[in-house]
Amino acid sequence: MKKVRVVLKCLACCALLVCASFPTVACGGHVAPAVHVSTWAELKSAGSDCRIVLDADIDADGETTKRIGAVSIDGNGHTISNAIVEDISMFEASEVKNLTLDGITLIANPRMQDEFCFGMVANRAVSTSGGGFRETLYKLAIENVHVKNSEMKITLSNYSNNHYYEGRYHIGVIAGTMNHYQKHVGATLGEAYIRGCSADNVKVDVTASKNSVKFSVRAGGIVGTANGEVSDCVVKNSSITVAAGYFMNTPYIGGLMGVAGGSTNLKYSVAHDNTITGNATWWQSGIAGLYSTSEQCIGGAIGSCSEGAIITSSCAENNVIVSNCSGSNYIGGFAGTTYGALTQCYAADNKITIGGRKKEDKSSCQVDFGGFCGYAGDSPIMSCFAVNNEFYRHVDYYDNDGDQIKELSEGGFAGASNAKARFAYCASYSPTVGLFVTFEYKNDAFCPTKLEDKLITNCYVDSEASGNANGCEVMTLDDWTTPAVVKSNLRLTDVKWKLEEGETPYFDFG
Repeated sequence: MKKVRVVLKCLACCALLVCASFPTVACGGHVAPAVHVSTWAELKSAGSDCRIVLDADIDADGETTKRIGAVSIDGNGHTISNAIVEDISMFEASEVKNLTLDGITLIANPRMQDEFCFGMVANRAVSTSGGGFRETLYKLAIENVHVKNSEMKITLSNYSNNHYYEGRYHIGVIAGTMNHYQKHVGATLGEAYIRGCSADNVKVDVTASKNSVKFSVRAGGIVGTANGEVSDCVVKNSSITVAAGYFMNTPYIGGLMGVAGGSTNLKYSVAHDNTITGNATWWQSGIAGLYSTSEQCIGGAIGSCSEGAIITSSCAENNVIVSNCSGSNYIGGFAGTTYGALTQCYAADNKITIGGRKKEDKSSCQVDFGGFCGYAGDSPIMSCFAVNNEFYRHVDYYDNDGDQIKELSEGGFAGASNAKARFAYCASYSPTVGLFVTFEYKNDAFCPTKLEDKLITNCYVDSEASGNANGCEVMTLDDWTTPAVVKSNLRLTDVKWKLEEGETPYFDFG
């Protein structure tokens, strides 16, 4: 017995020496060792309870894998390339930093449930523990992570033709979703941020099957649904396409995020030179006149912005935004719909196209689209502008009797607004508003909705030629390119504004 005790003591000492030879990090009540990896095989076998650190670039050579588990991933400035991931994300980790993914293909064909998340890099991490209350920690910390030359292919379907699920599907290049709030009594507040991340030449293709019903897709170049901080992020040269395939499919699509939740803080981020497309044109004749979607929200930066979200110093530039829909459309150069607070943001040089209806469609749905936002809800919007955005309508719109509908609203700044939206020091310069028109519709150089005087303060339009129902002041092209005038009129205070003689204002994010 004495010999056994001696052996056990020796083994315990050896274990302590081995653990002591690795840096450690506290996680979930235990200490996780840091494991250094240099090859694809080492990366996959490191262990889900470890903190992985890359010591070299890793080439997967086209190998297919499932999610790689870890407490955290530190890329240490290295790149993982040429992997095929058949799962909802590449990593199952709550912290990822200092990493580049190049040439990654993520393929997912999930059966629909109440909620599903897909991220090229990672997803929401949940940690639970017992006690008097269930403690839930929603944590996702991603910093300095870049995805390029990659693709996400996601097909959504029901369990069976006769079993439908109402749910939300969050899809983002960096993360599917992030949460920064207390969900349960006694919960620990989770840390959630995505900082200094980018997507470059990434294709996101989401298709809902013929049998899918009653769900929303939230798709974005950074994150599908945000509740937390997203800062200093860039999405460029990429494409996001969502095809809704059946009854009540609702796409929310944005260059940066599909939905900005009520705890979102977005700042210093830009989406430029992307193609953002929503295809929700399923229609079935009959007594009910079924349509593919109740609404479709698309924006150059944000699909839909919730009440409580704070959006500052961000922009959408030179994007192609396409909405093909047999339901209601809310399309904007920066955001589809806004209910949060937006300050010092702009949409510039975006091309917005509305199409997809057919004469036999039995619909009189609303279509609101604007240079900055499609629809402004209970939202304070200050020091924001839309400049040089172009609008195109490729099909005529008809009601049940084959007559052209009148519920199309186009604004240089906002397509429409409710009675609680507030605009201050905002402006639009939109030469194409009111052009390319072959049928009657509501249009205005700022917003077709007649706003009360107290809801609009010191706002500007390029001219009164295309309508000015809200009595905005006029800012000429010369004013737009004169730094002192534009800074004064729009109260541009952020230090990152670039104001040059002869140029419209833009952000210099470095």
